[in-house]
Amino acid sequence: MPNSNRRVAITGLGVVGPLGNSPTEMWEALSAGRSGIETLTQLPPLENLVCFGGEARQFSGSIDDFGVLAKDQKKAIRKSLKVMCRETIMAVAAAHQAVADAQFADQPIDPERSGIVFGSDYMLSPPSD
Repeated sequence: MPNSNRRVAITGLGVVGPLGNSPTEMWEALSAGRSGIETLTQLPPLENLVCFGGEARQFSGSIDDFGVLAKDQKKAIRKSLKVMCRETIMAVAAAHQAVADAQFADQPIDPERSGIVFGSDYMLSPPSD
């Protein structure tokens, strides 16, 4: 007799970072012992004291960085990109990757039985953002 109280965990992972823009790219970099720390190119050195860091250089912010999306999702995201800072764009891309990885795209998500763990580190945008 099936247990109706049994919980099923479906996980999905989305990644945007200095080691790549997918779980596969990140795992390959970690397995090879590569570091994502390099001389800063996208952000100015902080008071000429911090010259190295982990920048998500491979992330362009284009719609291709969001993974496989339905046509209506692409349109909505493209429209929203105009008002998002780079950090928000990266977060939305990682969230969409995680939803796709968990295979939630084709099935409804029950909000009472789902959740998300979102992590980020200190974020610093250039003054132009």
